[in-house]
Amino acid sequence: MIVENQDEVISFLDQPENYRNYLPDLSEITVTRIDTHGAVVFLVGPFAFKMKRAVYFEYMDFSTLARREKCCLAELTHNRRTSAEIYKKVIAVVRSPSDQLVLGGEGEVVEWLVEMNRFDENKVFDRLALRGELGTDLVSETSDMICTFFDQIEKKFEAGIADTIPEIVEETARQLVEGVPEVFNQTEVDALIRAQREACAGLGSIFDQRREEGFVRLCHGDLHLRNICLFDDKPMLFDAIEFNDRLAISDILYDLAFLLMDLLHRELNAHANLVLNRYLERTGDDDGLALLKLYLSVRAGIRAFTAIPAAANQSDTQVAERVRKGAKEYLALSTSFLQQTKPVLVGVGGFSGSGKSTLALQLASRLPGPIGAVVLRSDVIRKAMFDLMPTEILGPEGYSSEVTKKVYDKLLSRALGILQSGTSVIVDAVQARDDERNSLEEIAGNLQLPFHGFWLEAPVETMSLRIEKRINDASDADVDVLRQQLKFDTGKMTWSVLDADLAREETLKTACSIISG
Repeated sequence: MIVENQDEVISFLDQPENYRNYLPDLSEITVTRIDTHGAVVFLVGPFAFKMKRAVYFEYMDFSTLARREKCCLAELTHNRRTSAEIYKKVIAVVRSPSDQLVLGGEGEVVEWLVEMNRFDENKVFDRLALRGELGTDLVSETSDMICTFFDQIEKKFEAGIADTIPEIVEETARQLVEGVPEVFNQTEVDALIRAQREACAGLGSIFDQRREEGFVRLCHGDLHLRNICLFDDKPMLFDAIEFNDRLAISDILYDLAFLLMDLLHRELNAHANLVLNRYLERTGDDDGLALLKLYLSVRAGIRAFTAIPAAANQSDTQVAERVRKGAKEYLALSTSFLQQTKPVLVGVGGFSGSGKSTLALQLASRLPGPIGAVVLRSDVIRKAMFDLMPTEILGPEGYSSEVTKKVYDKLLSRALGILQSGTSVIVDAVQARDDERNSLEEIAGNLQLPFHGFWLEAPVETMSLRIEKRINDASDADVDVLRQQLKFDTGKMTWSVLDADLAREETLKTACSIISG
């Protein structure tokens, strides 16, 4: 709720002439204002000035000038970790001796602002997504940037999340109930609260294990598409949470879950699947998958209840109604994440250049589960064993029969663990031997889960051409390797044989048809 009247300051910052002394180099000044439930942002030429609203909520306290100053300074510090080029400094609006408000002058401080370099609003990721311009290359680059950020941020071993997540669930429950009946249906709210509480039950030891293993860190806290932009052609995170460390200090997978949830809400399932798989390639964090459905649900639930004050702050009734409609969508999405789905195991095999990795990635987002399947690619796992990034070249020492066996054993053990977490898996490897394929099928059989195996075949010329065209690929195989593979005895092929010489869409369509039965 609003606890202090800031109309005088807002009116002052709305007027272009009030920036003239502070920005003397601007020949023409215009002001565009953006309102949110927690801030008012004034866009002035190439700059932006962000004022925190004098509000108090259980999760966000900007109720005093001192609190707002502290949070402005924290905002600067937190966001410079990812976007130092955007965040400039904290400045004051003061009352001069002549009783006039002045930006950055001498006098009694009446408000604090964060000054930023402005970025192109059309390059914020939510707008790129709306225009269909959020390509896979950009998503991959962004995912890698986020993983690098996770690597660099401070670990918080003293901060437990065994109580934090259940507390957030209870706080979400209280906030959602306040939206009944104006925004939400009581029955639907009760169903979500019950499902989240059941999901939390008995997870305390897992939460504490995450902390002990270093996964709890001072994260971004508000990592969704509207808080990522292209600045100087580089993806950057901005607008990190500065007002509540309990929300910012979290499991890094919980931080990532906000982005995943946002992509899924926009029906960008393939993008969400790509982000998750890039994260798992960098971190090997298979154990976190047991918590992912709950994390996704909690993120969507928070999004639902924060829409209530956001709608109330809208002067346009049509906009307010759209916000309320969005809140209902998030509530339904939050509930859907906790619905039980039976995972599937898929094996994709074939010689180099047959297109197995392409098919695996295309299939991944289409398999059961909120985000689809984790893709376990032998090339990536092999490189990780030698502490190499996927696209780095591995020498011949990495391709001995002994190493290859270790790679396949790792594929099988990871597949088993991920399936046991309730997540579908695709194993992408040559899998030319009977025993390799049979071992994979046995995992699904022992867990009583569906299994589908695909063997891709294409003319030698097609596979050779694909190999020669590879750029920045995890596979080191060249045409000579392909020639050696063609001499393999694949034994009795019980997997579905797909014609990989067809267009990729046709191969995918056939595979999907077989899986759907």
